[in-house]
Amino acid sequence: MIKNGKKLELLFTYGSLQWENIQLELFDRKLNGSPDRLVGFQQKAQKLAGLYPIVYHTGNADDYLDGIVYGISENDLQIADIYEGDDYKRVKTQLDSGRLAWVYVGI
Repeated sequence: MIKNGKKLELLFTYGSLQWENIQLELFDRKLNGSPDRLVGFQQKAQKLAGLYPIVYHTGNADDYLDGIVYGISENDLQIADIYEGDDYKRVKTQLDSGRLAWVYVGI
């Protein structure tokens, strides 16, 4: 995706990266996104540190998560990688809309 001459990476979010205070802290701005659905993934019952959702791939078309997709820079994506830490890995997957986006899944 290209916006204003800059290549943007699509990032599907389903948790704290949707929170305005987290976006302001990490990216110095509120992100504008659009709703989408992640099919073939499910959220675990337990949460990391009791607060942060953990998502995993099931491959089952009946499993899905609704979330928000943001177009962000490569630099922003690296900042998000640091924020997510070692408990998540970033994978690229196709969303229900057909768009390819990065998503953080549990390890």
